Amino acid sequence: MHKSRYLLVLALVTLSGALAACGGPVSGGAPDGVSAALSAAGYAGCYTDSSTRALPTQLARSNATVETCVAAAKAKNLAYAGLQYRGECWAGNTLGYNLVSDSDCNMKCSANSSETCGGSWRNSVYSAAAVTPPAPAAKYVGCYTDSSTRALPTQLGWSNATVETCVAAAKAKNLAYAGLQYSGECWAGNTLGYNLVSDSDCNTKCSANPSEMCGGSWRSSVYSTQGTTTVAVAVTPKTSSITVGKTAQLTATVTGSTDKAVTWSVQEGPAGGSVTSAGLYTAPQTAGTYHVIAQSHADPAKSDTATVTASTPPPAPAPTPAPAAVAVSLSPATADVDACQTYTFTASVTGTSNTAVTWSTLEGPTGGSISTTGVYTAPATAGTYHVVATSQADTTKTTTATVTVTERIVSVAVNPQTVTASQGGTAQLSATVTTTCGAFTVTN
Repeated sequence: MHKSRYLLVLALVTLSGALAACGGPVSGGAPDGVSAALSAAGYAGCYTDSSTRALPTQLARSNATVETCVAAAKAKNLAYAGLQYRGECWAGNTLGYNLVSDSDCNMKCSANSSETCGGSWRNSVYSAAAVTPPAPAAKYVGCYTDSSTRALPTQLGWSNATVETCVAAAKAKNLAYAGLQYSGECWAGNTLGYNLVSDSDCNTKCSANPSEMCGGSWRSSVYSTQGTTTVAVAVTPKTSSITVGKTAQLTATVTGSTDKAVTWSVQEGPAGGSVTSAGLYTAPQTAGTYHVIAQSHADPAKSDTATVTASTPPPAPAPTPAPAAVAVSLSPATADVDACQTYTFTASVTGTSNTAVTWSTLEGPTGGSISTTGVYTAPATAGTYHVVATSQADTTKTTTATVTVTERIVSVAVNPQTVTASQGGTAQLSATVTTTCGAFTVTN
């Protein structure tokens, strides 16, 4: 691409010399019909426009020519004059929205058909040559490499740009950096070029202002549109305390530039731990105080530091003894009880502060009953039964006592005690039997 440009320049120089030898005029790049003085003043190109005007000051509604429009803009101390739609005259201090082909500015001026007056929403833009365009203070960043995949992707001018006009156009687009290349191309974007190289690589003077440098072949002279705004970096938190080998998330805030990127590093090098591009710091295995640095990408001279103290973890606490298992015992473990009589059992619970138990009989109601205080009442039927005590703290823990129930006769009384009967006669007798469950009478 640049080789073809050199060939084109060489051809134009040769052609210019031939025309000069024949007494013919040499064009300065402006459309046909424009005076040599205005051509020298600087035809900037054909730019798009919209209802939100790129050149906001209207100086004529119709019948303007290049000469009258540039003069009017100069009188208003405005940097650029733009002719549109056969004779409208607009002016301002920034270029148009987008540079397009000169063929888009295809309407002749109604007041001078030898000149071109833009098109529909197209401005033929000229620099009011004697006026220095107001521009923001520009901070030179350096000479950066470029490639066909542009580091600064927005093209704001094909030629005749100066540092002032390019920075102003980039700032108007709210872009962080302006780059001048190949004598007067203007490129802009929000990141720097690919690689910073020696300023001697940017050795091409600006064609519109030879006192300034406009990059070189695949080299951009890059300026910050932030001007002299002071870049500052603040890291949070400023101090952190973590355990060795653990992580701490740090955040860097950049002010004074639209480029918010930072480069993270550890002052002590690998011995001081590591930090990711996202600010996640990992402490080394050695206790100590370390320093994490965030350096501004926009202004490498600006940085901030966080202090991280890494300490060894405290010794692990002694293990808590496992709680003793819950256990239930009954006293006595066996008992002989007369039918319908009571007997008191005692339950002991260990391994918990809750020593309460729930009483029951294994055989249910037929096996007798037991109160909440452990008083067992035997059934009327003799047999072997079982009293159960269940821990309320752990219902899986139980114990059982065996109870042998005996039906015991306490006394027998015959009534009447004496009987008188004739031979072969009868007498009615009854017997009262008293057991541990009560008395009953048997008649015979």
